[in-house]
Amino acid sequence: MMSIPLSPPLPPTLQTKDLSFLLHPTNFHPFPLTLLPAPFLSAPAPTGTPSELLKTLHFRAAAIAAATRLTASQQPDNTTILELWYIRLISLCLAHYHTLAAQEIKVFQDMGSSFYLDPETGRSVLPWELRVLAVTLGNDPRRAVGMYYELAAECRAVAVDGTIAVEERSLWRARLGELGIRVANALIQLGDFVAAARHLQGLQKQGKGREMLALLYIRAGMVDAARECASSDDNTLRGLLLMADGNWQEATQVWREMDSEMAINNLAVCELYLGRLNEVCSTRVIIWSDG
Repeated sequence: MMSIPLSPPLPPTLQTKDLSFLLHPTNFHPFPLTLLPAPFLSAPAPTGTPSELLKTLHFRAAAIAAATRLTASQQPDNTTILELWYIRLISLCLAHYHTLAAQEIKVFQDMGSSFYLDPETGRSVLPWELRVLAVTLGNDPRRAVGMYYELAAECRAVAVDGTIAVEERSLWRARLGELGIRVANALIQLGDFVAAARHLQGLQKQGKGREMLALLYIRAGMVDAARECASSDDNTLRGLLLMADGNWQEATQVWREMDSEMAINNLAVCELYLGRLNEVCSTRVIIWSDG
């Protein structure tokens, strides 16, 4: 299930910002229909709000609905504008339109500029999830590492600020842990597996996100390290580790016990490696999450 940003309420000063430049129709690019399988071109369009369409995995429809709402004659309030932009961009990414998302987010220009800062607290008025997504869409893992560290410095400062509620400080500490995982992922994209391993080991000592660390170890091909930090009751990691070991038969049993799109797709992969083409054809493989 997908959701809109989970940031705490944004500062009141956000409503004083003029965000009308985010509402121009020219900000949004048309979808190339060549990427859509023919059945989807003639299928009836799903209905619902942008948030509902995103939650039901209708990514392309959610992106279109968000842009339509942003360019409507009745201008949304600034909080809604930013939520709709996040839905638009994350939906584009999930529908495999990363290039479009990277182009469209440029309308924000420098998200670290003083325009986006709250004059009272000096912190950004933009939703955290939108800021993190902007780094991801930069398509430059080396630059992303530096930007993640900048965001991490902000997390540390807020997490120790005694004037902020305990619940919000806990949220910022959780964000710091998430950024640590993202840094490791960027290092893996750069092909620097030694630095990624060293970084992951440091995170593991802090007890942060053992399951996520195991997933990244698997991606880096460090199966033994993944097995050491994987929880014994995590069936997803168990199935992936069995696949990494080439134990396709036992892995199929794990995926059959789970009911999710991820499990269905991995089951199909196992059946392919076992040469069971008929089984693959009868498996409901999720190729396109759109409608």
